[in-house]
Amino acid sequence: MAVRLNGWQRIWVVAAVLSFGFASLFVYATYQSPSEVEDPQILAQLNADEVIDVEIAGLGRVKFPKDMPEKDIEALIQENIKENPTKIPGLAKAKIGERNEEGAASARKANDAVRKANREILLLGYGGWLGFIIFLYVAGWSIGWIYRGFKAT
Repeated sequence: MAVRLNGWQRIWVVAAVLSFGFASLFVYATYQSPSEVEDPQILAQLNADEVIDVEIAGLGRVKFPKDMPEKDIEALIQENIKENPTKIPGLAKAKIGERNEEGAASARKANDAVRKANREILLLGYGGWLGFIIFLYVAGWSIGWIYRGFKAT
């Protein structure tokens, strides 16, 4: 047995399909892709050029993070040059690793904010669509019920 829709129900189906298309366009147009790199190893590769070479007597060139202040580099060298100078390259490498970990944590935070915004956009777009079609159906049913009440029997 085929389902027969009356005129109002057909209008509701067409309005639901069209409004779903508009809701999908809204979601697509406002959706953002997380763009930050969250993996510390990939950040290490991307930041490989973000280092400065410091010449240390007896050790040669040691790479430090470019964003590390010179006074901190000097302090790290002065603390360790007398006691254990071979420890300095490892400490410099650890500072580079810390920078990459901090960058990854910051990227995760930024990407999580984008993901949260995307969830809100999905909820707003499709929740609004669902609310609209439910309202439209109830309004059409109510108008029909009122209309039938005024009809002569």
